[in-house]
Amino acid sequence: MGSMEIYAGPTVSERNKVLLFTTREHDAVSWGDVRDIRNTEWHLYLVHWDEEHGLLYINSSNNSSMHEDLHKAVDGDDTAIFKRELVFRSLHNVNRLDLTKLGLSDVINDRLRFSLHVGPDITDTLPEAMRTNKRKSNLFAHGYEDGVRVMVGCSQKGRVWSMMTAEDLASWVEWCHAVGAKLRDDTIPTQDVFANVILPVEISERPALIPPLIDWPEELLKRAEDAITITIDRESVLFFDVELQVLDFTTDTPIRFRVVTPNKIADYIVRFAPDGLSYEPQGAFAADITIGRTTRSLGDWFHREPPAIRFDNGGYLQGTELFVPPIGAARKPFGRDRIVEWDWAGVDLAKDPQRVEKRPYSTQQRVIDRLLATTTEDEFPIIFDDDDAGEAADIGCIAISNGRLVIHLYHCKFAGSPNAGARVDDPYAVCGQAQRNTQWRSAVPELFKHLRRREDGRRVKLAAAGINHV
Repeated sequence: MGSMEIYAGPTVSERNKVLLFTTREHDAVSWGDVRDIRNTEWHLYLVHWDEEHGLLYINSSNNSSMHEDLHKAVDGDDTAIFKRELVFRSLHNVNRLDLTKLGLSDVINDRLRFSLHVGPDITDTLPEAMRTNKRKSNLFAHGYEDGVRVMVGCSQKGRVWSMMTAEDLASWVEWCHAVGAKLRDDTIPTQDVFANVILPVEISERPALIPPLIDWPEELLKRAEDAITITIDRESVLFFDVELQVLDFTTDTPIRFRVVTPNKIADYIVRFAPDGLSYEPQGAFAADITIGRTTRSLGDWFHREPPAIRFDNGGYLQGTELFVPPIGAARKPFGRDRIVEWDWAGVDLAKDPQRVEKRPYSTQQRVIDRLLATTTEDEFPIIFDDDDAGEAADIGCIAISNGRLVIHLYHCKFAGSPNAGARVDDPYAVCGQAQRNTQWRSAVPELFKHLRRREDGRRVKLAAAGINHV
């Protein structure tokens, strides 16, 4: 048997009802029956008592048990772990649920008590599991809660976890309270937990859907922006100065997209084949991507880490997997009463950026002028021009209001013709821009790093050209 001792702590916050300590634990090695050699591990334990919901939360780097002894030592012998079906209440209000792992238990077949499913296998398994003798055992998924991207997991045993990073103990306590409120809410039905699941389907042909947007692979977005370089026609730029643009908003023509840097472009076409997708350059130039010491063609990198091509029905394509929203998913049209008509008199609708010369007839300059006229410096002390390839938005407004950080992002799109008209391509393009940049709501610190890097780069370029930056 192993042994455990308190190594550091305990540290107690009476006001916040938080307990923190670390342990040193000794146990036999797993690779042999060796009496004189022991394995030593250090583990962190966080304990929080939520008085409002009557729940005790235990978080530990030691996942080998449910910590029942610690639970009883803190809360008494007459307590019980919140488990079984009620645990899945924690998934309530998580929309666009994308299951990456699903564990099922068979309630009848003792010879096949548990099965684990991943990727497209979930698509084949889930419908049958919902109508036969299968019970949810555990799962892990991505989704959106209150517009913020979340990564959540839960288990019948009484575990609820998130892969998001808590910046401090206060953030962890806040997350605990949010989960606890769901667990205690008897109005949340657990049988509808899969109502918002987006399931992947293997395809070999282009889907008959309109792609407003193409996104970089998620694994690429997790890397530091200044550690990635894109090269087109021997000109290299850092990742934060590059973006992907869809070229055709149709249902039946080949899907084409463009890699855009401040001075260069490279066009690509997506080829569908029975053995997978390929991303082939079209035109004079192709793009290369460098991460660390590794340089590959962008087409080769996308074959390894596919981009996400997002469609007008709310689904998206990643590699050969088409993620399909559930039938009847609540997709409400944008309310007409929320559309505000502006006076664009004197504006050249075919001109989007104000550029260095601050073109007064551009759509971007008109938006900036309106913001300056309708807001005070106290409301938005910072109005930021981020227009160019890789932008977070054409215009950003930043303020602190009542102790909260407030950020408004504005996207401008020049018209496909100098005259006003009912062109479908125009809203597809600007909506794709807005949809791409919803990622910043879940990554505010990264947003400010992104803006700062781009601003520093602009200053260097303009200074080299002898131009004042205003």
